[in-house]
Amino acid sequence: MGALVGLASNRASAQERSELRTRISFSAPSTCPDEQRFRALLAQHSEAIVDDDAPITLRIEVTKDEKGHRGRVALLTVEEEGTREVAAKRCEDVVRGLALFSAIALDAYLERLAAEAHAPPAPPPAPPSLPVVEQEQASRAVTSDAPRKRIARPPASRSVVVDGAVGFALGARNAAGSGLVYGAGVSGELGIMHRFRSSLRAGLNLGARVPETHREGTLSFGMAWLQIDACPGWVAFGRTFSAAVCPSAEIGVQRAALDDIAMGRTELRPWLSLGGVGRMRAALGNTVELEASVGLVAPVLRYDFLTIGGEVFATPNLVPTATFGAVLPIF
Repeated sequence: MGALVGLASNRASAQERSELRTRISFSAPSTCPDEQRFRALLAQHSEAIVDDDAPITLRIEVTKDEKGHRGRVALLTVEEEGTREVAAKRCEDVVRGLALFSAIALDAYLERLAAEAHAPPAPPPAPPSLPVVEQEQASRAVTSDAPRKRIARPPASRSVVVDGAVGFALGARNAAGSGLVYGAGVSGELGIMHRFRSSLRAGLNLGARVPETHREGTLSFGMAWLQIDACPGWVAFGRTFSAAVCPSAEIGVQRAALDDIAMGRTELRPWLSLGGVGRMRAALGNTVELEASVGLVAPVLRYDFLTIGGEVFATPNLVPTATFGAVLPIF
């Protein structure tokens, strides 16, 4: 590996390296290091500048199979060159290998450009001998330079990787007076990787307060709600941690009941809230991720439960939430 690093580092001068610009097309499963991590690894071996308007494209593709992970790198100029493949059980090792081979491919391309620039121009071919009549006609013909062909720049790669996952979580919130509402939920999430990862999650949740004695009766409270989180961008911290701040919306129903004989009452009301949630994930291997989240939502429809004897509890102006669970990828 050290010999390869030396080969990638000594092929071109520092001045030529600083002038090399390339685009990067990166696609990998969500459990792998992201494009920012790949750029950092590439910068350890190459001084090439990443530029979306560069005339060449460095295409990186990582896939997962039953044996682990497999990656492929190709440099797209006027044709595909510098193709290499890397296979390993850990995706981190694959991405590291692709970064090294990318630096070697970039240096080889730079060396070829330098050789072409310093090569002496080839002598023009001798014109074929023509009969005397044709020579006179050719001398009278008006010649013009043919337009030079432009080398078509390869189109920018806009590959998009889509992944899906299911989640299970337990949580608590202060949504009914001073008592905590404990709940559980299941969710489905769709992720999109295109330069950075974004996701959309929808989850169905059920929650309830622990029944408590109120005067001569028992007070109970429960709620069911659909929660939607839109995460515009996930930020990776190292190989296993990631986090996102996501706008959130909830819609559902709440039910409160007091079975007191004199002042008993049952009420069913709609629930609607808007807010945000901070989500943090830690990967366990290549399949399972643990997730913790904290949030704050503001009820749009306030819920104050009243009986003949007066107010039993009121919905707070801001509802803090907290959950902990697991996420399992399905594709």
